[in-house]
Amino acid sequence: MKNMLASAGLITLGAVGVQSAQAQFLAANPEKPWSISGTLRGFYDDNYNTQPNGSLRVGSYGFEVRPAITFNLPLDQTTLSLSYVYDLKWFEARVSGNTDQSHDVEIFLNHNFSPRYSLDFENSFVIAQEPEVIDRSLSVPTRTNGSNLRNNGAFNFHAEVTELLGLVLGYSNTFYDYAENNQNQNPFDVNPSRSALLDRIEHLVSLNSRWHVLPETTAIFGYQFGAVDYLSGQSIAVKQLAIVPPFPFPQLVRPSGPIASDRNNFSHYLYIGAEHSLRSDL
Repeated sequence: MKNMLASAGLITLGAVGVQSAQAQFLAANPEKPWSISGTLRGFYDDNYNTQPNGSLRVGSYGFEVRPAITFNLPLDQTTLSLSYVYDLKWFEARVSGNTDQSHDVEIFLNHNFSPRYSLDFENSFVIAQEPEVIDRSLSVPTRTNGSNLRNNGAFNFHAEVTELLGLVLGYSNTFYDYAENNQNQNPFDVNPSRSALLDRIEHLVSLNSRWHVLPETTAIFGYQFGAVDYLSGQSIAVKQLAIVPPFPFPQLVRPSGPIASDRNNFSHYLYIGAEHSLRSDL
């Protein structure tokens, strides 16, 4: 499934970076709270479907248009950052559906109640087809057609309880909604649809403690509780050949169970670690 992407920039206005929205915002010119940028480039992708070696592995020339806008508002105790990136890719070799479009909206908000207490909120909303954009855990390592949605939001409350003890209480929520379901997928595809397999909400509650045991050393101990709720009531069974009256010949039929919500689960995590600052002259 190795993928090679060669590209040549045709026109570039500014620089567009979406890997770390917060870092991009805070690096912006504080005298101008907003910025607009864009990229136009040509490329060759030798495996745009991210498929293993075989007949489904195909390449294509194409071009990409990628405008972006960011807004950064730093106040005395509060920082608000927003960004929106639109991406359009056109593939010459596709017979139909030549374009892929994606949307990426990022929000970051931080408020300092005092030097010892602060709260931050961040949210990432995307509509895309690329696996590493939709789900960074790569639940599905191949491209997924359609307007697939992922939204991740997180709160973190930071408290310096004493000079030696700091706490971080956090909650994050990730929502996945895939366009392909058992009704609109290819009728000859025996596998469950993306929606049946992957539509879900993930919850994560965390408590992180940081003990400043020495000026250069911090001990870390934390706990996390995770819960995963699958949203689809569709069957996740593989289709089988069966005779369904009144037709006398075998057909591909999906059994009624198990269903997606049968995989709901929760987890507990404990972790321990340390941070140590080496001498500054090393």
